[in-house]
Amino acid sequence: MAWSAALLLLKDIAETQANNFPGSGRTTVKFKEDTTGCSLDAKIILGQVARDLTPTSHPGHVSALIASADLLSERFEREDRKADLDEVVALRRTAWATLLPHDPRRQETRAALDTCLHKRFEREKSVADLQEIITLRRTTVECASPPDRCKPLVRLANALHDRFRILRLKRDLEEAIELANAAMALNLPQHPDRALARECLARCLAAKLAKGGTRATDTSDRHSSDVRVIMDIFSEIVANIPPRLLHTPTGTLCGRDAQLSHFLNSPEFAELCSLKSPSQIREKLSFFFRFTMLSHRWGVGEPLLRDIEGKGIYDLEGAEGLSKLQQFCHLSLTRGFSWAWSDTCCIDKDSSAELQEAIGSMFSWYHRSSLTIVYLADVARTGSLADSDWFKRGWTLQELLASNTVLFYAHDWSLYVKSNAANHKIDPAFLEELCKATRISERHLRNFNPGMEDARSRLCWASHRRTTRPEDIAYSLFGIFKAQLPILYGETAEDALGRLLAEIISRSGDVSVLDWVGKQSSFNSCFPANLEPYRMTPYNTWLFSGGPANREGLNLEQARKLYTDLARLPLARCVHRRIVLPSIIHRVTAVTVKLSSASPPRYTYQLHASRLNSLEVTSSVKLDEDASKYVLVRPWCPRSLRLWNGADDDAIWNLLEQLEQPFNALLLERLLHNEYKRVACDCTITACVQDPVRILDSEVLTLEVI
Repeated sequence: MAWSAALLLLKDIAETQANNFPGSGRTTVKFKEDTTGCSLDAKIILGQVARDLTPTSHPGHVSALIASADLLSERFEREDRKADLDEVVALRRTAWATLLPHDPRRQETRAALDTCLHKRFEREKSVADLQEIITLRRTTVECASPPDRCKPLVRLANALHDRFRILRLKRDLEEAIELANAAMALNLPQHPDRALARECLARCLAAKLAKGGTRATDTSDRHSSDVRVIMDIFSEIVANIPPRLLHTPTGTLCGRDAQLSHFLNSPEFAELCSLKSPSQIREKLSFFFRFTMLSHRWGVGEPLLRDIEGKGIYDLEGAEGLSKLQQFCHLSLTRGFSWAWSDTCCIDKDSSAELQEAIGSMFSWYHRSSLTIVYLADVARTGSLADSDWFKRGWTLQELLASNTVLFYAHDWSLYVKSNAANHKIDPAFLEELCKATRISERHLRNFNPGMEDARSRLCWASHRRTTRPEDIAYSLFGIFKAQLPILYGETAEDALGRLLAEIISRSGDVSVLDWVGKQSSFNSCFPANLEPYRMTPYNTWLFSGGPANREGLNLEQARKLYTDLARLPLARCVHRRIVLPSIIHRVTAVTVKLSSASPPRYTYQLHASRLNSLEVTSSVKLDEDASKYVLVRPWCPRSLRLWNGADDDAIWNLLEQLEQPFNALLLERLLHNEYKRVACDCTITACVQDPVRILDSEVLTLEVI
């Protein structure tokens, strides 16, 4: 055999010697230096030949690996060749992995691998090498008997301290201090090993007490600098993803430290250490931390954080909620994602601070996810999408709008619609069904932008939904409106919705949210008590004729003044539950009761107001006979004006044509101190102007409504 021939070739320059090392019984292969005139280089070459030709199954293969590593290590000490050290590491690593657990050579091989890895780490500061050193030293500590454990503990503590200096992981330093203290406790004060432990502890405590930044101390080292770039990008990426994620290969719940640990021990980290381009590092890191989000209707036996913390979900047994979580993680894994998030178990709901952060960040998390998996537990593959309770829940609205890529699954975890599209949001047939089920346009479903734009439509989408906790109907909209508001569980639903509407008005000046009919809120009389009134489409008739006949008899200078007065009005805003409302005022001149009923109280009034045709109003509120207490107002937003540059009067005529149109008015009652309160009506108050010429006499005021 070829390998036998190679061994015969080496007979004159080498021999196999059995060497008994104290306490280990190790047997190794050594080349005789005193019986041959062969150079070290020649021995290395011949050793490589023997190693390569010896079958891996032969008992001598590991001995050949160790002998070659010893020779290369000797040449490295003489000539400092990096290639030799790299090969020594590879050979000792292979030998370590090949040896059986009971082999007496295993302990010495592990120690030799530790030594050569540490030499390379001192030269290159490779975190990947340091990771392997820490793993080896943990094994050494586990295998050492208590009397011999002091030095292994110190060596492990030193390695953790080294990693802390580079990565600045607080848990590394805390563990190093704990290990050094444990080593100190193993020996009496006069024992030399205790001095080693004391020196290690002193270094670690000095690092803990050191003031300053969170960067590695050796700023001149190029490799440390590379690692810092990776860690900076890591921090940047994970800052925008959920702090707790399920690791789909293991089914364990991972916080930030565990996420980092998985990353540092991954092949991807070793690859990143060789990259120089920050953009490439960011791209690969982003790919590593791709995650899926679950969107679903809560059911029976949903596992909470405490139920799965420290456990693998694939090993647990429970109700349908746990099964759903297992299926979700498995599906995420099969689609190539290592991380997944569910609102059931990835939030510590006992922590108000964490709950606040999660609700405030949820829209962003769904938007940044690589895939949102929608599970419709109440829909068969051939069932109707709109029948699912998922479309009636408050929180699922933002989950649908925020997610870029969505796949819907039926109750048996089969795709609701089988198509080549990897995203149901771009499947034409499915998108049409989705528009009908949600009452949301295709444009918004495909590419939704959070914010205050078109607030009335967004409130309308949510008005058909409900939540288990009443105040959640408002909280579930915070992300859709990009509203940074505190979560105050325990407040009334009216207050929660009132705070949201106040934010919408204050940031956008959009007065369309005041156009509703229904029960008033205790937060402010201009706000509804719930979202149901927003199911109504607001009255908006823009039928401009724009003909010259409409301009006859109009005083252009007076029209320009009206434009200026309206342009100077402030945007509507809400401060301390009071709405500052810019308006066109129509003072009520007469109130006449036309019909009334006692149970329940209901009144139909005919109102006369300045510059308006008479109109009917139905309300459960009994109005005062003094008509001067009431005004009909047209809420105004200065942003609705077209820009007028003074040279072209098109903007002026556009305004007049706008003011000619019927509008939905608010009936306000004047209180003391010039405050106003809205009178709740049972119908929309659609007001029509009497004469276009009289529009120029419009009274423009800013009112304070409580």
